Order: sequence, then structure tokens, then C-alpha cells
Amino acid sequence: MPCSPANLLAYGGQLSVLSTDRPTGVDRYPGRRIFETDTLRELLFDGTGWIIMSEPAQTWTPSIPNVTGTGTGYFVRSNGWIDISGLIVVTSVTGTFGAMTLPVAALGARFGQITFGYVDVAVASFVGPGDSGTTSVVPYVVNATTTYGNAAQPTASVPFSWGASDRVEIQGSYRMTTRYS
Repeated sequence: MPCSPANLLAYGGQLSVLSTDRPTGVDRYPGRRIFETDTLRELLFDGTGWIIMSEPAQTWTPSIPNVTGTGTGYFVRSNGWIDISGLIVVTSVTGTFGAMTLPVAALGARFGQITFGYVDVAVASFVGPGDSGTTSVVPYVVNATTTYGNAAQPTASVPFSWGASDRVEIQGSYRMTTRYS
């Protein structure tokens, strides 16, 4: 018995395809789900385009201007959102931290969507929000020396004097400019 697109959807059918063989024409309709066997992504067609519903973690190399070190990280996209996680093991810092490029463009600027942890391996840890734009985020650290606390940009001596093996940890979640693959 032939299996029509309507029957596949009625029985919760998800089509397994290569990313180069996504359904077109009558086989592409709102509600159609596919699994790409080469990318391991699950996608949903909403009538406009293919939305990434789930995918394996993608590698990303975070870097911050004026911070020298080794960056490692990953991101995962799902239904228009992206979760990021990164780590920079610092070798040296010169001047004020610059803006870190996001792995995927953000829908809009949001203060605090990305958080930064600053780890002095010999002493303590500090945290701060990021001031996000659409393509980058400026790292800040909470300055607790003021009455209410305020955000200050990290430097070679703020929140501490950076040494080898100190770390910058990055976490966050934000809306992407597009949810389509």
C-alpha cells in the first residue's frame, strides 16, 4: 500500500533523508518532520521553511579581543533559540576586554542573556552579564565596591590580575535572527 504524505503525518511519520534530499513539492507541507541522517538534525516544515527542532552540539571557538588564550565551546540550536557554552583558558590579557563574536546572529540586543564567569584559579571566581548586540556581546563583571554594584568591563587588572590558566567561562541562551536552517 503506498504511503501518502497525509498517511505519514497521520501516523506520526518522520521521513529520514540526506540534507541534500529535503522534500519538495507535494511532499513538503506544514507539519512535515524530517530527520537528516548526515547532519543528525530533526527539522519541521512550517509552510515557510525548515525549522531546526534539534541537532547535535556544534563546535565554536570563543575569542575576546585583548584576551590571549585557548577557546573551546559549543552551541545547540532548537526552534529558533540557541544555547551556547564556552571556555577560554587565558594566557594573557592586555587592556580592556573587547566584544566577543556570537556563533550565530541574535534577533536583538538583550543585557544579561549571556553571562561570563571569571576564574582566578589561585583565589576566587567572579561573574558578570554580557551586553548583547545582534552579532557580538560585550563582557562585564559585577563591581561590588559600589553601594548597589554596577557592571564594569574586565581589564588586565579587573576583576583581578590575570595569570596563566585563569579562565573565562561563557554561558547563555538567545533568540536567533532566523529559526530556519
